[in-house]
Amino acid sequence: MTETAYGRVAEEELILRDRLAAERTVLANERTLLAYVRTALGTFVAGVSFLQFFTSAIVQALGWAFTAASLAMLIFGIVRYRQAGRSLQRLRAVRDRSADEETGGAGRHELTR
Repeated sequence: MTETAYGRVAEEELILRDRLAAERTVLANERTLLAYVRTALGTFVAGVSFLQFFTSAIVQALGWAFTAASLAMLIFGIVRYRQAGRSLQRLRAVRDRSADEETGGAGRHELTR
């Protein structure tokens, strides 16, 4: 299991800035996935265009390479998104446990959600 930057810090030591940074990281993770999807889609369209509109063997091979690369990019993006998501989920679990202990289980503070 890989250690994250937040995994080395006790939850009590996390301040508001750190908690907000974690939320920004979640949003950045989603934006990164969308960038991978956008790039994969563009590469796929380029590859299919090469296959459809050109008859040269070199361009056809390039089209197949672009199509395969787009699939690889998409898979890589999804894997990275899920890895980062699991890491962030572990951070949230620690944070939520700590918030429950602070409030005596009565509820969570607005900023810990």
